[in-house]
Amino acid sequence: MKSLLFFICFFTTILSAAPRVLVVGHGFMGANHVRNLEALQKDGEVEIIAIVDNNPARLKDVKYPSYSSLDAALEKHTPDIIVIASNTCTHFPLIQSILTQDSPPDLFVEKPLVESSQELSALLPMLQGKGYEKNKNLVCGYLFRYSPALNDAIAYLKAHHLEVKDIQVIWQKERPPTRPSAGVHIDEATHPVDLVVHYLLRELGLPIDPITLNVTSTAYNSRIVDEAQQRILYANNPEKIVPLAEVSFEMQIGKIPLKAYSSFIKAPQKREVVLSCSNNTSVRIYFDEQQSDGWVVTQGGQVIQQEVYKNPNKLLLEWKAFLQARKDNKVDPARPKLEEIAADLRLTESLEKTSP
Repeated sequence: MKSLLFFICFFTTILSAAPRVLVVGHGFMGANHVRNLEALQKDGEVEIIAIVDNNPARLKDVKYPSYSSLDAALEKHTPDIIVIASNTCTHFPLIQSILTQDSPPDLFVEKPLVESSQELSALLPMLQGKGYEKNKNLVCGYLFRYSPALNDAIAYLKAHHLEVKDIQVIWQKERPPTRPSAGVHIDEATHPVDLVVHYLLRELGLPIDPITLNVTSTAYNSRIVDEAQQRILYANNPEKIVPLAEVSFEMQIGKIPLKAYSSFIKAPQKREVVLSCSNNTSVRIYFDEQQSDGWVVTQGGQVIQQEVYKNPNKLLLEWKAFLQARKDNKVDPARPKLEEIAADLRLTESLEKTSP
């Protein structure tokens, strides 16, 4: 009997232990993940076991075991979750390496999942073969899906039976030349495309097929990247060194037209989705405006309802949803599916491939 009780207690402890998290990349987003994980760690929700970065300067003040490579970290640690927050060009080889394990851990990958649809096509059978989306969790950092402003605005649209007639999107900011990337729009314009196509319209029960895309204007600019770093990362792909900086495009999503403008050379930062609806009603949903998310409903030009959410920590909300779904062994309904991630990547990739 004592032996039975011992094993029951032992396995209960294992099952209830906080998941061990290893973070790859300690730049802007990696450090942001660590800060939020530390808040969860205080409540016993996770345990940070190691940080990986190939830049020693980024590991200088790290208080966790640190390594210059993922392979070196995995020789010492067995994580339950790996966060990939390194440069986008590293995602494919990192995920490919992780998937060679017999039982790879859950993954939280900053968007985009990989750099190109070709890379994703190569990874998909491996991910599916290892059980991701069935018995393993894969999260791609679509944190705007977790904004209370977005979800409350959707609830309002449903409750008032408003029919969406057309959509306008502005997603702009002035980007400092400190983040080498193969595609700024793949990095950022993914968000509004995903919000509208694969979340907002889906939640409203509206069809999203077919989808057409037409790019109406573009601008290229070399000052938004660190060219020296770009030349190292993309020595064999010089066409990626001067990326698309500004683009206007139109989409037809089912029967709903969308006009969008995305820029990385224009201040101030502005992230908004405006829905023109039936009954002469307009719903504007905005993000990160003066440290707030919010939504405003106007009818005939008059404001009839508005809500503001101060400092909503969307990344922390995404982590909490991920950990709760993992604990309950359920799929988080807000989590993007692999097929949605692939579709978003194809759409934003097509923006980056527009000829100058």
